[in-house]
Amino acid sequence: MTQRSYEAGFKLEVVEMAKESNNAQAARKYRITRKMVTDWRKQEEALKMMPKEQCARRSGIDSCPELENSLAE
Repeated sequence: MTQRSYEAGFKLEVVEMAKESNNAQAARKYRITRKMVTDWRKQEEALKMMPKEQCARRSGIDSCPELENSLAE
């Protein structure tokens, strides 16, 4: 299964639908998991502050910081 990223506007649309009905119905309608709906409802305030077209920024821990630094130079 591939990892998808969703825009803030889409997430807010799902959150609004979940508020009107429930998480399970919103998840079925948009073909996502209930866990995603639950998480997005918890993040609602942060999502409202993001540009609607922006996807979440993911940053991981550098696995090889020395290599990253040498490539940056």
